[in-house]
Amino acid sequence: MVAEAGFVIEDADEWFDQKYLTINGLKTLEEFKMKGFAKYLLGQIFEYAKNTKQINIITLIVYKNNHASLNLYLGAGFETFAEYDDSYSLVKYLS
Repeated sequence: MVAEAGFVIEDADEWFDQKYLTINGLKTLEEFKMKGFAKYLLGQIFEYAKNTKQINIITLIVYKNNHASLNLYLGAGFETFAEYDDSYSLVKYLS
């Protein structure tokens, strides 16, 4: 294993009017960081959500001081959904 992530499929709620997928705990082993594995894993999650589960909304929370992860997520098309004291809630709409 070089990278892993968990996710939960959420039912429609006050934020979204359809099911959505929330990613949590995305991490890469230290010796494999900055080699594209997390980006690849995100792509696999996007593909699974869209093609297997017919889900078009992906969310996650990231700490503001985690610049590498912020760059990864923003580069993957996530946008800020909400801002908190020490973190952002990000959302990506799959097309």
